[in-house]
Amino acid sequence: MVSRVAEAYDTDTGAVLKGRRGRDNEARRGGMYLVKCLCDLTLREVAERFGVDSYGVVGWACNKVRMKMESDNRFRKRLTEIQEIII
Repeated sequence: MVSRVAEAYDTDTGAVLKGRRGRDNEARRGGMYLVKCLCDLTLREVAERFGVDSYGVVGWACNKVRMKMESDNRFRKRLTEIQEIII
């Protein structure tokens, strides 16, 4: 699943799985959101897969994605297309 997100954002899976503090990483946030929603994992489980110390970071990322999907049609379309490829 992460590899599909990486392909859609024209990046490698390492960039999706590994974040850098203070740098915006839409692919990573989108990946966390999709893994959380499609795999029915807990925030803690998603945090472990993405190498995040705090599951609160995953919750924050998922919330940010939901908010952006409400206000940005292009972003919503992109994530929907990725989701359809994965399913």
